[in-house]
Amino acid sequence: MKSNYPLIVMAYAEDARQVLRVSKSGKVTAEGSYPTGPGLEAAWRTQLSALRPDGRCELGVRLPLSWCLERRFVVPRSALPELDRIAGIELDRKTPFTRENAYSDYVVDEASCTKQKVAVRQFVVRKEKLDDLISEVRSAGHEPVFADVYASDPAVPVAMNFLNAHVEHRDAISFAATYRVLAVFIATLLVSAAYLTLDQQNDAIASLERKIAVARQSALGVRRDLGKTQSVASGFAAVRDFKARSAALTGIWADLTRRLPDTAWITSLRFDGRQVRITGFAVSAAALIHELEQSPLFVSAAFAAQTTVDAATSRERFSIIMKMDRVNAGQQDLTGQ
Repeated sequence: MKSNYPLIVMAYAEDARQVLRVSKSGKVTAEGSYPTGPGLEAAWRTQLSALRPDGRCELGVRLPLSWCLERRFVVPRSALPELDRIAGIELDRKTPFTRENAYSDYVVDEASCTKQKVAVRQFVVRKEKLDDLISEVRSAGHEPVFADVYASDPAVPVAMNFLNAHVEHRDAISFAATYRVLAVFIATLLVSAAYLTLDQQNDAIASLERKIAVARQSALGVRRDLGKTQSVASGFAAVRDFKARSAALTGIWADLTRRLPDTAWITSLRFDGRQVRITGFAVSAAALIHELEQSPLFVSAAFAAQTTVDAATSRERFSIIMKMDRVNAGQQDLTGQ
């Protein structure tokens, strides 16, 4: 508690009470310690009654920090002008107390502040607790004008005042109510603006979704048309391949028919565009090789397997591979059977 006048402080502790006198220069003088307990209250009351503060002296009470609730919170530096209101909100929302059942005050913790943030220490004491002490002082004929706290040394208090803060809170109720109404109005405007922006965004999204749906249908139509085109192209290719296959088969078969003797017949014919393989029976399989090599369709002919004699027909079973002429192979790059 800072003052331009000398102070008389009733400092309380768990097991004792003490009267301190503080000069204007800040010098502290203790006037005795009074233990608490049964039968010890009379000496303390006598000491209180014996106090004779003059008109320029301020009198108050000092509580140990252990009797209080201490909280810390941080606010933006731009909110410093609203710190009284913020401290009240912190009290109502973050503690089990209200302004009706507790005294509270705060100090700015300069050591913990930054350029952007302000650190705050908030102190709260139950109203009953402090009222009992104030009543005790009043019963001795004195009116306390301040109430502060100390951490460990009663001569070193925290620079705050529960009584001034409480009076300011009560006087500020009507202002706070007006401010809350204004804050609600501003919040309503902000919410309305947010909804308008959201509606505009929703309209834009809906329009975009419609355009995407139209584009998707168009893409599906293009895909269907492309599929039809590919199907037609595949059909044309199949017809072209079939015609080429038919022509090739017809040419190979006609050439083989002319060159093979009547004593030989073919049971299977395969070709892959590069070579032809025939299987069948003949009186002399070796004689077929020479005949096939004379064909302009083939550049060579050779047995693909050893010839065997079929017991049922007394003829040689053969398997011959003929490599097709490169020019003809390029023109007839087909596979068939």
